[in-house]
Amino acid sequence: MNKLDLEYNSTYISLNLIDELDYIIGGYDKPNITFIYTLNTFIESFILNSKFYISDQEFKHLNIVSKSIFPNGRPILELITKTKCLSAIGGIGNNIGQVVSIGKFDPNNPTTYQERIQEFVEKGLDTKDSREKYLKISTLNEDVEKLSFLNIGRVEDGFVALVSHNSPQNFFNKLNEVTYYSNVQATLPYYCYKNQLNNFQNRGLGKEIITKLTDVFESKQAQINKYFGYTNQHIPPLVNILLSQCNSIDDIPNKIFQLREDFTQLRKSLTKYEAQLSEAPSELPPAT
Repeated sequence: MNKLDLEYNSTYISLNLIDELDYIIGGYDKPNITFIYTLNTFIESFILNSKFYISDQEFKHLNIVSKSIFPNGRPILELITKTKCLSAIGGIGNNIGQVVSIGKFDPNNPTTYQERIQEFVEKGLDTKDSREKYLKISTLNEDVEKLSFLNIGRVEDGFVALVSHNSPQNFFNKLNEVTYYSNVQATLPYYCYKNQLNNFQNRGLGKEIITKLTDVFESKQAQINKYFGYTNQHIPPLVNILLSQCNSIDDIPNKIFQLREDFTQLRKSLTKYEAQLSEAPSELPPAT
């Protein structure tokens, strides 16, 4: 297995998770009960990780379908892009696809390949149809059984649009396999929580910090509940900090970015410490 050269203190971030947040924070729908989990998962990674990765398949897919699914913009994807820390990883996903559309070039119409693709992206994809096929929103009661990705390939006299399918389990097992020799973390949707526990729980120093912070927070919350004689649903500490600074859902992207700026020094320290651990000699020098 080839070893990927991934940067320290980095995380893979699922495009499906980004889609969920964009759909709610972008104002396309109202949040459901899993939204706090999704938001917290993203905030932890966005604040504490220095570098973000998606798969090459997801990158190609989002460039094709984003405009149809999110016609009024993608605030969270734009937020990640703003950091200039987003890259793509190859070797993840299913490259076998089913042809769903064929576009032929007209020799009498001197449009370029890119112009034809752009026309397909803007006019050939229906919003309702794209959301039904490609948008996966986590819920408590339903498991996501299939992930679908659209890609476009060039052929001699035009182009073909292909859809590839994969189960979440297979997709993230491949992610684990590709990143096995690295310490890269994973930022996954709610429906992949079990996979995250099994394969990625022990990766990354940032997760350890968040775990300790959450334990302290929950201990304090338990004391408060005992004092007042009631219990309620705990809101994770970073989400608490964020929401206390927001007057409306429209404020969330800017406030998340500000939180990332506030934790810059901690993020640099995590990256430096992880590099020192990784590059330290694996064996002690012989005794003299």
